[in-house]
Amino acid sequence: MAPRDFEHGSPENAATGQPAQFLLSRLRCRNQNRNAGFTHPLIDLKSSPRALVSFDGPGDPYRPLNWSFKKKAMTTVLYGAITMGKFSPAIPQVGKQFHIGNEVGTLGISLFLFGVGLVYGRKMTVLAPYFLSTVFSFATAVSKDVQTIMITRFFSGFFGSAPITNVGGAAIIVYALTLVIGTVIAPLVGSAIVASYLGWRWTEYIAGILMLLSFTSGVIFLDESYAPVLLVYKARRLRIQSGNWSLHAQHEEWDASLKKLASKYLIRPFQLLATPICFFIVLYASFVYGLLYLSLALFPKFYTKRYRANNAPAVSMGLGFFTIFQAALNYLIDTFQEYAASAVAVNTFLRSVFAGGFPLFTNAMFYNLGVPWAQSLLGFFACALIPVPYVFYTFGPRIRARGKWSRASVN
Repeated sequence: MAPRDFEHGSPENAATGQPAQFLLSRLRCRNQNRNAGFTHPLIDLKSSPRALVSFDGPGDPYRPLNWSFKKKAMTTVLYGAITMGKFSPAIPQVGKQFHIGNEVGTLGISLFLFGVGLVYGRKMTVLAPYFLSTVFSFATAVSKDVQTIMITRFFSGFFGSAPITNVGGAAIIVYALTLVIGTVIAPLVGSAIVASYLGWRWTEYIAGILMLLSFTSGVIFLDESYAPVLLVYKARRLRIQSGNWSLHAQHEEWDASLKKLASKYLIRPFQLLATPICFFIVLYASFVYGLLYLSLALFPKFYTKRYRANNAPAVSMGLGFFTIFQAALNYLIDTFQEYAASAVAVNTFLRSVFAGGFPLFTNAMFYNLGVPWAQSLLGFFACALIPVPYVFYTFGPRIRARGKWSRASVN
């Protein structure tokens, strides 16, 4: 008997057929039907709304919001377990070994921060890039020249971009707190490592080891927490159990085209940035975040050399940042609600730009202007931002009511 073509074959062939033939048939079909589309005798028959799979009421334990406190806490802590600022104390050693200036050495911080999906769920889209970030962290440790350090630091930051949260309450507090603790405490640990016999490379080795432990813990203990994808899993299981192949989740009805993905995840955040609330709140939080990293760049290269100070005072730098950053995130989430993820995403992007850019001009500004004028220049800009929270506290409801993206927060 002549072999049957795979795409017209039996279900048994579909289950055990040749992958190569399947791939080729898919490619041929795509080329032949690029404009015509697929047809079927029942194509006009819509599925019943009763076939739509959803959670079993608001108290369904399968819903992430109804998970136990222990599971929520473990998920939040594991997602927040990312190191960031340990490289800054290594800059003097790196500069001495590779014969580079402070500005070039500071790129190790900046490129990490410049390297800034919810289609297939959170777990895999977070852990897979995070593993690549871990690999690049080890690559930085074994780098033989400064160019390799800059490239690997950039890709370590690019793939290690922290997951963002779009809910308020305790979760956002833990998220912001881990951001502050990692940023402020890591330079202290990095200083101890650099000052020891281990040297600067072990700041990256130890970070890579910790990231590998975080990755392994995530693979073992993290569950998918994106509700639409959880419903896809539930619908798939119900189809197999019941044999009713019309059962499906609403997320499966979305055709994830490149245009739709770009509109939702690339264009929408910047549309929100054009609104007055998002622009000024993000500018306010990003400036404070930039000051934090400016201070991290100053301590190992300025205060420790000129004033013989150690890195211990750096611990208190995160206190003011935490209060402002925490309030800004909560306000963005409460204002834009359904579009909170896009608002927090553009906040993450802009604060990464500020944090990456501030260390680059730190040395030139403080050495050329001196401490009084350099600090005053930053203070003048900070004073200009003082009215921001008070204006939105007073006129916020009226501004939100007029906004397309924020109107729901008033109603």
